[in-house]
Amino acid sequence: MAGTLNDAISEYLSNHPYIKHGLKEDIINFSALARQMAPEIEKATGKKINSDSVMVAIRRYTENGIIPVKSSNLRETLKKSLLVMQDGMSFAILENEPDASSQVYSMMQNNKWSSTEFRIIIGSPSYRMDEIIASLPPGQVREREDGFIIITLRPPIETFKEDELASELTGELAKSGLAAMVLAAPPEMHFVTKEANGQKAYAALKNYIGNGHKPE
Repeated sequence: MAGTLNDAISEYLSNHPYIKHGLKEDIINFSALARQMAPEIEKATGKKINSDSVMVAIRRYTENGIIPVKSSNLRETLKKSLLVMQDGMSFAILENEPDASSQVYSMMQNNKWSSTEFRIIIGSPSYRMDEIIASLPPGQVREREDGFIIITLRPPIETFKEDELASELTGELAKSGLAAMVLAAPPEMHFVTKEANGQKAYAALKNYIGNGHKPE
């Protein structure tokens, strides 16, 4: 549990880098953000907090320069990144039952996957997801969606030390009106979005890193 209001604000913003980016760019409404944050801040402090107090604390946080200034060499360093895109992705939310986990692990052991890794978001064609779901008893599949792409960025490992890495990249997508789920597991960052937005998102990230380089 975070102790003070300021501690709770700092922790919340550290866990939501895209909000930090919005504050840094001065594109966020403080009052609306405070109303959104207030319930979480109350949980973190264990105290009744009104949104006005949260808003004042957010303003103090930004005015004191706690939000890190963008590293001047971050974008230059990111030019050394590898950027690739995979289409035809699917994902499903499965009940935490033995049937689901045993079937997933069985497929991992008995099939030659074209990918070298297994993700909850299935990193292979949609028919693989069909195989998993068809083998499960009714009711264990809570949600299933198709038509996603995964854009994988492999930046220089030192960039993961930069607090603003995720916020900068998601901010670039936001400028194009795009939203993406970000999965960061060094040495890679994965951006998951609908296929309809895939080429636009890929182009936005490619432009930001100065086109990067293609895999050999």
